[in-house]
Amino acid sequence: MIEIKHKETGKCLLRVASDTLAGQFLEGAQLAGANLVGHDLRKVDLQRADLRSADLTNCNLTDAMLLGVIMNGAVCDGANFTGADLTDVFAKGVTFRQCKLNKALLRYAKLGDSDFTGAELVAADLSTAELGCNFTKANLNRADLRGADLSGAILTGATLIEADLSEAQISRADLSGALLDRAKIGHGQKLGAHVFKTAKENPRSPWWMFWAS
Repeated sequence: MIEIKHKETGKCLLRVASDTLAGQFLEGAQLAGANLVGHDLRKVDLQRADLRSADLTNCNLTDAMLLGVIMNGAVCDGANFTGADLTDVFAKGVTFRQCKLNKALLRYAKLGDSDFTGAELVAADLSTAELGCNFTKANLNRADLRGADLSGAILTGATLIEADLSEAQISRADLSGALLDRAKIGHGQKLGAHVFKTAKENPRSPWWMFWAS
């Protein structure tokens, strides 16, 4: 028997008659504020669950089903979401620092103000997602960013090699020091090897002038 408790009050939020949460069917579970630190949640089905302000630090969520989950304000630092389905997730103000989200599905995700510092999002599908987030030193190589809203995003030192940015909204995004070698920018165009300079290094040539050329 596993008891999932509230991280602050200790109140039991859910009891699962098993010695593991991996592969469990927990669709729609009410787990706001839950303490899930370090749990094995591989292939768990948490579709449309409430994980607001939950602590998922260092959880293994490989191939988990998280479609439509509400997790605003959650802490997910160091968690593994490789191959997880987070389509249409509500995850504003979430910390995903040092997370693995390689090949994860985040289409239509609402991720405003979340922190992906140092995260791995190789080949992740972020198309049409709201991405006004902190991606400092994140790995977005081969990521699908088609139609994504990157307005105000911080991509300082991020790598977007072979990423697809076709029709993405990039106004006010900070690409200082970002690497976009062979990134697609629409109409079949690809960037060559290029690292965007900071405004201090190149004060008369902001990155958006290069992008528009």
